[in-house]
Amino acid sequence: MNLAHNPSPLRRLERIEGIIQLHEEAGAAAAAETRRTAEANEWALAELSARPRTSGCEPERYEGNPESYDTCSLLFSLQPRTFATEAAKVAYTITHLTRRAWLWGTAEWERQSEACSTFSAFATELSKVFGQGNSRLASYFLGDHRT
Repeated sequence: MNLAHNPSPLRRLERIEGIIQLHEEAGAAAAAETRRTAEANEWALAELSARPRTSGCEPERYEGNPESYDTCSLLFSLQPRTFATEAAKVAYTITHLTRRAWLWGTAEWERQSEACSTFSAFATELSKVFGQGNSRLASYFLGDHRT
């Protein structure tokens, strides 16, 4: 047996310990990455689960029924993340207008009118422009507006 080519038992043990240490470090790194991924997945799932769905609550195009305006208000309250900004509320409302009111609303939106700064301002201006008078905004806003 050639002793010059065979490392001592101590040398072999040190080598094995080094390999084991590398494996332990790799295992710890993999476990940490797995934990980070699991936490990210849990956060994403919680975030998605917290978002209410609009299906079933979404009002139809406005056709004169006062309940549609109330449905919008309820929808805004039920989905504060979806309608977190006044701009989101105004944009959503414009997409549910019909005929000339829709044309007016989109023009106001595109020119970044003050009327589009808040939902309340938009509803007030819509009422003024289309002269609904003293009738409920919903009756006009959601309804058959002939101008």
